[in-house]
Amino acid sequence: MPVPVLPILLASLLDPDRDTVRLVCPPVGKLGQNLARELDQGLGQTFAACGFRGCHEPANGVPSALADVKAEDCTTVVSIIAGPLAAPSPASSAASLRLPLAALEKRGCAETEHVRALLASPARRILLVTPQSLLFSRRLFERDLRKDLLADNLVEASISLPAGLIPFKVTSCSLLVLDKTRREQHDYGVHFLDAGALDTGRLASLWDDGNLEGLRTLVRSSLSLDQAGCVTEDVRTLLKEESSLLATAHCLSEEARQVREYLKTRPTAPLGALVNFFRPLLADKEHKGEEVHVLNQGDLQGVGYTRPCGGSTMRTERQGKMDPLLQPGDIVLAIRGTLGKVGMLPPDWQDEELWVANQSCLVLRPARRDVDARLVYLYLRSAIGQAALQSLDCGASTPLVQLSDLKKMPVPVPSPEEAQAMLADFEKELALCARMEELRKEVDLLAGSHWSLNK
Repeated sequence: MPVPVLPILLASLLDPDRDTVRLVCPPVGKLGQNLARELDQGLGQTFAACGFRGCHEPANGVPSALADVKAEDCTTVVSIIAGPLAAPSPASSAASLRLPLAALEKRGCAETEHVRALLASPARRILLVTPQSLLFSRRLFERDLRKDLLADNLVEASISLPAGLIPFKVTSCSLLVLDKTRREQHDYGVHFLDAGALDTGRLASLWDDGNLEGLRTLVRSSLSLDQAGCVTEDVRTLLKEESSLLATAHCLSEEARQVREYLKTRPTAPLGALVNFFRPLLADKEHKGEEVHVLNQGDLQGVGYTRPCGGSTMRTERQGKMDPLLQPGDIVLAIRGTLGKVGMLPPDWQDEELWVANQSCLVLRPARRDVDARLVYLYLRSAIGQAALQSLDCGASTPLVQLSDLKKMPVPVPSPEEAQAMLADFEKELALCARMEELRKEVDLLAGSHWSLNK
């Protein structure tokens, strides 16, 4: 069985002459026995082949590959969380975390508790491969874990790794480097690096050739925190703003950097101060309730107005709620999948049927009377607005923007003269769209004028 690339990468970052390692395999959970065993065995085989001393704590029936150093004497802990873990005993977890048992059973915290258990070890450093969600999720346990890591100044670096490093999984993962000595060194910089372009095929080739020196050189140069693409943020700022620890949220593209600099020169307001957000209604699993029409991402025009028509339907129990139903002048924004797709309903739109937005969208509606939804729409669909939205992608396997980040997104506030010019151009655009619709109907008539079944 070939060794997975991920253990090779981790071993190349460390030094067998300096680091004694404790390899810890987390509980299996939904990951699957075969995949967990493959990763666990790969860790042990790789570190042993590279000449490391330490201890190996397999959890999947895999023989221990390292057993020459006690766990408490190891300087570095290495662990991989490749997927949802088996939940520990709810009663014992609730007691150890001082949380209500009902809250624990509702949310689960196996991954975060595994990290906390690693932190309790005497080792100075921890190299933890983690799912991206652990670094940005707003759920209680993940958010509290990040807050504690930052408050204790333990985070040295967060590195986004290439997709497909974990066998049978196409999603990306991250390497979180934790260091307990940072407080003593008065180091408050947290490093973020996007290493998604790392050539994993080259890594595997060097391993197969036995070229360990070339392997170390490639990994350490690609993941070096001294390179130009590495971004350093102050841990105190990250803690205050409850920032994501996902590297791609901080390592912006050149386009995103230009947008950020542009916005610094303009008066802005957070999007959440301009509009209210309404989540779409969910389909009833038992197909009960009333039938509503669904406006999907593909129906959003992006130019002119979007007039809902046709579309799919679903049944939902809205319990008299009116806000989630689409209304004239609403902005519909896709925040999952086709990120940034946007459309606006005409102010004069009417339909006897009930309409809702697709579940991957949000409905935006002015929060104040002095907010012109058209100006918000024009910004969101613009090149700058689209770049700003893309920079909020939290890096999940599916493009996704979290509502908390969207609310803080700065929106330029145009002067009265600028707003007047923008709206005048928009009226010209609407006239052109109407003319294009008339022309399309003329084309359809000409195309179907001969050999028609309707004659």
